[in-house]
Amino acid sequence: IEGQNALGTEHLVFLLGLIVLAWTGAQFTRHTHQSIHSRENKLNLALTLAGTLALLFLVLGLALNTALIQQINLSTAHWMVSLRHNWLDPFFVGLTALGYYKPMLIWAAAVAVALLLQRNYYATLLWLGTTLAAQGLMELAKWAFGLPRPELVVAPPASFAYPSGHTAMILVFVGLLASFLLPGVNARRHQLILSCSAVLIMLVAAARLYL
Repeated sequence: IEGQNALGTEHLVFLLGLIVLAWTGAQFTRHTHQSIHSRENKLNLALTLAGTLALLFLVLGLALNTALIQQINLSTAHWMVSLRHNWLDPFFVGLTALGYYKPMLIWAAAVAVALLLQRNYYATLLWLGTTLAAQGLMELAKWAFGLPRPELVVAPPASFAYPSGHTAMILVFVGLLASFLLPGVNARRHQLILSCSAVLIMLVAAARLYL
């Protein structure tokens, strides 16, 4: 992209890397899902993956207080700040707005109403139960780890930094919506749904680092 104040190579590589990483993760998820035909094996894999991620989450939360990880964290934060650009700022501000409390409350209520209108009570309970549980666990984890936010902005939020509420809740919301959509659409569209979901989650996560 040419012109005054245009995006540099580092910006394009950053955006392309996010999309490629998200797309690769979506393809791996789809391939794994299609290669396992037994419902019991899929459930066992999901439980194993959830347990592994929970363990990694705990280890990372404890490691964030070490000097080495804090230095890496700070260096990464400064690098992300160096990428800020007046063309990208509105884009990432808009993305991070998706994860704020009020928009997500409206989003959650709209999905719940839509499911109720379809008389899909099981999905409604699953949606409300999972989102409320995720919100509660995320707040509990923030309080437990108590990691302060880096002082890189004038008025940082009062809440703790880890885990990212925006990233956690967008993962839950979009992941659940994708799981609701997949059974009712043609298998050829599964790749598109998973890819779009993964890219959106990745971009929101990156927006929290960028801002």
